Amino acid sequence: MIAPLSTNLSTRGALSRSMAVALSCEGLWKVYEMGDEKVQAVKGISLAINQGEMVAVMGPSGCGKTTLLNILSGIDDPSAGQVMVAGKQLFGISDDERTEIRGREMGFIFQKFHLLDVMNAVENVEVPLLLLGYSPDDARQKASLALKKVGLADRFDHRPSELSGGQQQRVSIARALVHDPSVILCDEPTGNLDSTTSTQVMDLLAELNQAGSTIVIVTHDDEIAKRCSRVIRINDGSIIFEEE
Repeated sequence: MIAPLSTNLSTRGALSRSMAVALSCEGLWKVYEMGDEKVQAVKGISLAINQGEMVAVMGPSGCGKTTLLNILSGIDDPSAGQVMVAGKQLFGISDDERTEIRGREMGFIFQKFHLLDVMNAVENVEVPLLLLGYSPDDARQKASLALKKVGLADRFDHRPSELSGGQQQRVSIARALVHDPSVILCDEPTGNLDSTTSTQVMDLLAELNQAGSTIVIVTHDDEIAKRCSRVIRINDGSIIFEEE
């Protein structure tokens, strides 16, 4: 069951005090072959994200931050190195095993909301639960609670076309957290929103983090980075420095 957002520290928040690691990688490389040329998009990156952290990954366009996120999320394979999610190895296993780990341990929030137009809000949020084998009744109950927690109790039956951009992003946030993942990965989550709505979405993510959620945000926005507990700056495929 998802902890209420008003909770100061959930079980996961308590674990963060003991520095339990939610997501880590060791010696990640990603090399693309383009004709006779080899492009090193990620160069030997190692990092650890502790439970309860909200971390921003920043850098200029083409620096490798999105490639890094794609590898951390299991969307793309590294050329070398390993990723661990909640203590589980993400690579060197079968596709089915990786899909299972991603489905249970990770939540995803994108710049483009990736909602299904033919489904209403609660049906969109149910999808990860149904894929994990929840019964329709249990999935509906958990999806309803998740939408209430992001302030959309009166929008259950609305389809994406009937929602504002900010509301659509809230639906995607509810979908990302509905199955209590170990970590929520965000790729420019406010990139398609105006400044006021962006602030509202960041307020919600900060509140989720305060309640214990571990969140990693790829962003180019310094204002978002200021809301995070740690900032990792990347350039030319390498971490150039970190700051609290």
